Amino acid sequence: MPDYVYLPYNCKRFALDYKSTVRATKDLRHVVFLGDSILRSTYCGHLYYTLHNGTIGGDCQFSSDWKSYQKSDKTFEVKIDDGERQSVRFTQRFIDDHPELAGPRIEDTKQYGASVSHVITNLGMWFGYKSEHDYVAAVYQHLERLYTHFGNSPRYTWINTYSVSAPVICFGMMRRAVLRHHGEWAAIAINAWIDRHPDVQINIIHSHQIVDSRPETASDGR
Repeated sequence: MPDYVYLPYNCKRFALDYKSTVRATKDLRHVVFLGDSILRSTYCGHLYYTLHNGTIGGDCQFSSDWKSYQKSDKTFEVKIDDGERQSVRFTQRFIDDHPELAGPRIEDTKQYGASVSHVITNLGMWFGYKSEHDYVAAVYQHLERLYTHFGNSPRYTWINTYSVSAPVICFGMMRRAVLRHHGEWAAIAINAWIDRHPDVQINIIHSHQIVDSRPETASDGR
């Protein structure tokens, strides 16, 4: 791990302005988050918090109970009414090391009416003990599952596994030696998926490099 470099707070990158982004991105209709606890922290701790004026509630109200908070399905709606859209919906589904079991819950995201316009996903910390072969296979099968449910309509974003995240205390036991390779392994599966479905739109965020030497970036929305 590279040495941590301190920078004064006013030298750091500004946190993402979710409110302005949601209003400015006119094709946002329904954004689905599918991933591990770190992605859930982004969904509840950054997205929900910002779009609800610094408050946490609804499905994001914290509970120490594993099933009622960490693994539960979450959704909320933000009123827009900008002439083109009345609202934007955000939905989250927790994915552990058995993504093959998540199919019904992924399909269930389509119940809310608005077509899924964006899918943000990863297979992350829960694969800290898996081999390269197992991880590549799981990512490819997960992407194929998403194509089965959503097709080429949404814009997909793949987020490589974070190295650290302050809200998720267990990162120390999740084998950083493996996690740091997830990005390159995921690329193998993503490239194969694109070859099979050249009509998909997918962006890749190389988050490991972004947050590895700056742990606070994983917890304050930067």
